[in-house]
Amino acid sequence: MAFLPFSWRTVVAGFVLFRAFDVLKPWPASAFDRMKNGFGVVMDDLAAGAFAWGALRGLEVLGVLP
Repeated sequence: MAFLPFSWRTVVAGFVLFRAFDVLKPWPASAFDRMKNGFGVVMDDLAAGAFAWGALRGLEVLGVLP
């Protein structure tokens, strides 16, 4: 949620997007998920977070989020 304006819509959208990317696991999150160790688990979540942040930022630029 760094560098994004705080609002409840942003928080809810961020949570939903993070969970969606965490479940869908687009590349490189899927590659990290196959590592089956602690590093892979953490990097998988960081990748999902980065995708969610990018999507939130895009929604902000498009004017969908405040």
